[in-house]
Formats: sequence, C-alpha cells, structure tokens
Amino acid sequence: GRPRGALFLWSGHAPDMRRRKLAGMRHVLAPLLCALALLAPSAGAEPFSLVVVGDNPNGQPAARVPAYRALIDQINATAPRLVIHVGDIKGGGSPCTDALLAERRALFDLFTGPVLYTPGDNEWSGCFRVTEDPRDGLERLAHLRGLFFADPAWSLGQRPLPVVHQGA
Repeated sequence: GRPRGALFLWSGHAPDMRRRKLAGMRHVLAPLLCALALLAPSAGAEPFSLVVVGDNPNGQPAARVPAYRALIDQINATAPRLVIHVGDIKGGGSPCTDALLAERRALFDLFTGPVLYTPGDNEWSGCFRVTEDPRDGLERLAHLRGLFFADPAWSLGQRPLPVVHQGA
C-alpha cells in the first residue's frame, strides 16, 4: 500500500558535474523526501509526483532563460504536485542586482503548481566575488528573503501551498 510516485531531477550542468552536484544535495534532499513521504496520500489515492530542479537558469541570463522557460513548460505539462528548486538561480559570476533577482522571481511565477525554493550560494553569499558591481552577502540575503519569501507561510507558484517555516 505505498503511493506510487515519480521524481525527476534536472541540473543545468554537464553529466559529471550533475552527478557531483546531486550527490552534494543528498543532505538536503534526504530529509525533505522523508518529510514528503509523511505527507504522501494514503494507499489507493492518486500518485504523488514532484520535480526537483536546481542550477537553473544558471549562467548568462540571455542564453539560459529561453531554455529554462521551455523546461518550466515541460514541468507544467506533467502537472507535478510539487516543484522543489534547490537554488543557484544565477551563475556565480552573474551580477547580484535587484533586477536580475526580480527576473528570476518572475520565472517562479510561471510554475502552475506550488514551488518550494531554497536559495543557493550564488544568490547571496558569493555576491562579494562578482567583479562587476560586488555586493554584501547579508544585504543580498535580506533582499532575497523579501523578494522570494514575502509571505513565508506560503510556497511560491501559481497554486501555492501553506508551509511551516523555521522563523515561525
């Protein structure tokens, strides 16, 4: 009597880098998947599916955004019950500007289902290393929280879910 489900993983990196990145994410994914298993529907209910994505749209914005929009369309077509984005929505060398983060936030609004997002290091802690317009990491984290977690009691996406968060 276990629910059937599907898990799709996507990373914008080459296969070897993707394997290393996914291996490094196991400390995040394992507890999350255990928690999701507790929330899974009971036996006989419809299948539970989720998508885990990260490192998108990493790299140069002009080059990656169209491919990421196509990926979002593919994800929406499968209608998963949940999308989890594990961060790095911009490249490490990309500017840490309000405009770029707002563009990335708008992409999250394209997901038709609920989206849980965990910021990656490129979004805030590495911003001091950006040669063009370096930024303070803590200031960037505060901005990121305001932009992506304005109401931390709800997920992102067009059909948000209520969430319990550490700040509560």
